[in-house]
Amino acid sequence: MTMSSINSRTTLIVPFLLEKDKKNYENWKFYIKNYLLAQDLWDIVEYGNILEGNWRKKNAAALHAILCSCSLDISSQIKDTSAKDAWKYLAKMPEEREPEEGEPQERSSGGEEINRPYWLKLTKKIYKGDWQDVREFIFDKGRITFPQITGFEETALHVAIKAEQDKIVKELIEMMSIPELEKMDCNGHTALSLVAFEGRKEWAELLVQKNQGLLTIADKVGNIPLTRAANYGREEMTHYLYDETLNYIQTSRHDNILQPGKEGNHGFHLLRSCIANKMFDICWHLLRRYPSLAVGLDTQGVSPILMLSSQPSAFYSGTRTELSCWERWIYHNLVKVELPTTSTTPTGDVQLDVFDQSHDERNIRKQVSIFVGFHRLGLKVYELTGIKKICDLKLRHHLANEVLLSMFQHRQEKVFNLIYGVNQAWNAGHINKKDIDGNNILHIAGGLAPDFERAGISSSPALQIQRELQWFKAVESIVPEWCKEAKNNNDQTPKDVFTKSHKELVKEGQKWMADTASSFIILSILLVTVTFAVSFTVPGGNNQTTGFNVFGNPNVPQR
Repeated sequence: MTMSSINSRTTLIVPFLLEKDKKNYENWKFYIKNYLLAQDLWDIVEYGNILEGNWRKKNAAALHAILCSCSLDISSQIKDTSAKDAWKYLAKMPEEREPEEGEPQERSSGGEEINRPYWLKLTKKIYKGDWQDVREFIFDKGRITFPQITGFEETALHVAIKAEQDKIVKELIEMMSIPELEKMDCNGHTALSLVAFEGRKEWAELLVQKNQGLLTIADKVGNIPLTRAANYGREEMTHYLYDETLNYIQTSRHDNILQPGKEGNHGFHLLRSCIANKMFDICWHLLRRYPSLAVGLDTQGVSPILMLSSQPSAFYSGTRTELSCWERWIYHNLVKVELPTTSTTPTGDVQLDVFDQSHDERNIRKQVSIFVGFHRLGLKVYELTGIKKICDLKLRHHLANEVLLSMFQHRQEKVFNLIYGVNQAWNAGHINKKDIDGNNILHIAGGLAPDFERAGISSSPALQIQRELQWFKAVESIVPEWCKEAKNNNDQTPKDVFTKSHKELVKEGQKWMADTASSFIILSILLVTVTFAVSFTVPGGNNQTTGFNVFGNPNVPQR
């Protein structure tokens, strides 16, 4: 998208873009606020109002208006936030200039004085990766402390971890004090929390060796580093943090945060994440220590046993490839029964119908449905309290999620390579998102590409289906294990979506292959005929008038 096109769209909202120096901020603020008021979006910006049923739509509209009204330098810093947080950030964002002599300095949440333009230079040097340059800058003018230097309250160590600068990260860990290592960004993430997300075990070892207390510090969502690593499928990191967390709990006087019933419910969250990402050794060890975790429920009312049963590939019989022909035939012919809704009254009363077992040929299946009915009874009680509704309404879906899903839908491999290559950690954080139909990114990738996208690849259906399969496999290679078997609102796994949406294209490909093969056969026959005639030419050649051989018998009548 060109800058001219951006400006042309902006004139519909404000007459100019907000620039990084903020010289036009007050005028810009006047125009954009009036626009949001006119569109009935100002409440979303001022108060958040996440309890409104249409919060997601209004938040996206307000954030879109703000993004389109800012320069690219600014919009890139706020695109992953909510409209309210973006507005607050822009209000506090300093002008990019050197402070005048005697000018009071901004203070961080920790109370340190901050010279934003000064520390902005440090951020740029960290991203360049030159440790000597960074070190000289830190000790310039006797600075030996590490305040929160960015608009997101990140320390230099936070920035270095996100920039994946190995040398700088290790040196900063060595230099920083224990209290400085415990500083959090605006999301409540310590350095160890970020490292757990990144999956860099060597960095985690350095942090834990210096400050074991980091193991039990939770972020604003409630995740400690261990559960954060498990949630994103960082297997090696999860095993390391699990051992270190247990050791810290046992050797210190710290409360056992993994024990059932403790604040934060970290033990159950760990069990759930390990089941989803198939780290069954940790699940087994955890359940042996705390058996009561097996009967807990998450915020959606799902128990560990139900989560485990929804992963067929976790069982020998679920792989299908290990079964005999007869066993596979049995699985293929199982009748799928959709259970009716059990709630029949506005208050959520549950009605279970038990049929005459002596005349019902599917007694076993109906008995199973009774147990499922009792499970749904628990869900109805859960919904009746209003907890589930509040939890659902508090889920935030940012504009970045929509862009990511659209990228996979339209097969934009160049955009994907750019985003995933620049910041794999950011991408991993958005891979878990779903759309309103319950589709994760692998479901989206499994859908049929738009006609114009496939036409740009080839006119051959066979080559198109090959390309579609390659894209699906590429996306499958980067998603967590649970995404591969997750079901959307239509009870379909990603493979089910791929098979169903490409059924007609496969038929077209088969027809194209058959037609192409027939054409090749005809061409091959012609080639063989010509080759045969050339290979067996009789010496002397043929008479050009009669067509018979020149050295033929003259006594034979020639017609």
